[in-house]
Amino acid sequence: MRLVCDYFRAPDRTTALFLHFPEYWTDTALPDAEAVRLKSIDPYVMLGRLVSLLLSRATFEDVLFSGFPEREIPEPELLTPEDDDPVIVELDVLVRDTLAKATQAEMDAAAPLWAQTEEFVGNQFIDLPEVRRSVADLAGLAGRAREAGQMMYCLICPFPRIVEWLPPETD
Repeated sequence: MRLVCDYFRAPDRTTALFLHFPEYWTDTALPDAEAVRLKSIDPYVMLGRLVSLLLSRATFEDVLFSGFPEREIPEPELLTPEDDDPVIVELDVLVRDTLAKATQAEMDAAAPLWAQTEEFVGNQFIDLPEVRRSVADLAGLAGRAREAGQMMYCLICPFPRIVEWLPPETD
C-alpha cells in the first residue's frame, strides 16, 4: 500500500493532534507549524534508513562492501489510535537532531545511497533529484523544529492505488 506522509513540526503533542483535525482550526489559532509532503517516505523504515546513513556517514564503498548501515533508530511514537485514518506519529529527538545537524556534504553523500534502498528502487514516481529535495526538505524542517524547541511529527495517510491516470499498457 502506498502512503502519503506529511512531516511537520509543532510546539507540542496537543498542537500536533489539533492539526490532525482541521475542522477545528480558526484563523487566529493556527500555531507556529509547517509541513513537508513526501510521497511514500514512511517514518518507520525509509526515514530510519536515511538517519542511519547520516549517523554512520557511510560512503558508496561502505555500502558496496558491507551493505546498508543498520543503526538502532527509535521508532516513532503513535499519537492517534492505530485504526485511525490517517494517523499521527511523533519522531524521536534523535531523528530530529540527526536531520537538523546534517551538513550539505553529508546530505549530498547520503541522498544517492538512500535512493538505492529497496524501497526506492523500481519506484518510477521518485527519482534522484526528488530524493535530494526530500533530504533537504526534511533537514530544513528538522533544523527549524530544533531551533524552535519543537518536535517533528508525521501524518500518515494511506493512498489508494490510482490507475486511471497511468498510461495504458501496450503489448
